[in-house]
Amino acid sequence: MSKNYDTENIIARYQEMPVSINQIAEEFNLCSVTISKILRNSNIKLWTRQDLNVGNLKVDFFKQIDTEAKAYLLGLFAADGCIYTANSGKLFSIQLQTEDAYMIEYVKAKLNAPRNIVVDKRDGSYSISVVNDGFVDNLAKYGVVTGKANRFLPDIADHLMHHYIRGLFDGDGSIIIRKSHSYGQAMRYCVVLLAHSKLIVQLQNYLERRLDLSHLSLNNDGSTAHSIRYSRQKDIIAIINYMYSNAHLYLLRKFQKCKQAISYLS
Repeated sequence: MSKNYDTENIIARYQEMPVSINQIAEEFNLCSVTISKILRNSNIKLWTRQDLNVGNLKVDFFKQIDTEAKAYLLGLFAADGCIYTANSGKLFSIQLQTEDAYMIEYVKAKLNAPRNIVVDKRDGSYSISVVNDGFVDNLAKYGVVTGKANRFLPDIADHLMHHYIRGLFDGDGSIIIRKSHSYGQAMRYCVVLLAHSKLIVQLQNYLERRLDLSHLSLNNDGSTAHSIRYSRQKDIIAIINYMYSNAHLYLLRKFQKCKQAISYLS
């Protein structure tokens, strides 16, 4: 004689959130084989191992770029992040030097990333990774795709773009400070923005239009990487003031150099 199961509630509970068949079986006092049969007979899509390991990860964090944190991290990820396809699914990872370890800790906390931070014993750098197809697919919509040469400037609100560009700058940009013997030991500054192929051209066009910067030729920094080196006073001041306008999130070491440059040039 066949048993009557609370099929509707079993299915509703299983679909509510990623949970194992064994856990459902325990909750409904049934064996896992029975639960599996109920789900399969009802054509219910089973949770994958990746789904079960998602923990409290904010999978949809980058589904919509509508805050400073999302725009900034998107830029930082575009500059320094890597995308891979592993056996367990699509994987995103980012690694920063020891001095910037606090930003990796911020990323882990902000995303509720379930994986532990890894410290490289060779150089002390910190890294964090996320394995989740949905999370990586959301990044891809905004230009953080496999291969840096394929990345592009995202279509996000104009009032958030300076946060994104500050993220790019913190990842791949720099500010160079040196003494100039030609000008009586005066300090000389240069803001360098680095990116690959399509992204660097789109970034240059955006900044020239937005800030009325000088038009400069791109420098080839190897392979598909190119840089723009701004050394004119008005350009440096415009870029720094733009990037750090209403900013609350940045790498402190780069902010301090930019602050020094503004103080000297203004």
